[in-house]
Amino acid sequence: MVAAVSAASGLSKGDTEAALEAFRDVIENEMANGSGELLWPRVGRFYRQTRAPRTISTPMTGGERRQIPETRIVRFSPSATLKELVR
Repeated sequence: MVAAVSAASGLSKGDTEAALEAFRDVIENEMANGSGELLWPRVGRFYRQTRAPRTISTPMTGGERRQIPETRIVRFSPSATLKELVR
């Protein structure tokens, strides 16, 4: 990704890598401590979602049932523009 963005933008690979790392840090910070939503125009939306607790059965242990606690996960929803480009 660094090489592709560097070639497309004309930035050095070092500058591109620093920018992508900063972008990653922004996403991580928003998901962990911020609003839990980050909009990237024409690309999509990263958002935090809570998965409810649930019970699962494990086939390898003879169907033993166990509880999975509530967890927070990160989702991505592509924009209409990106969806159209893929079609």
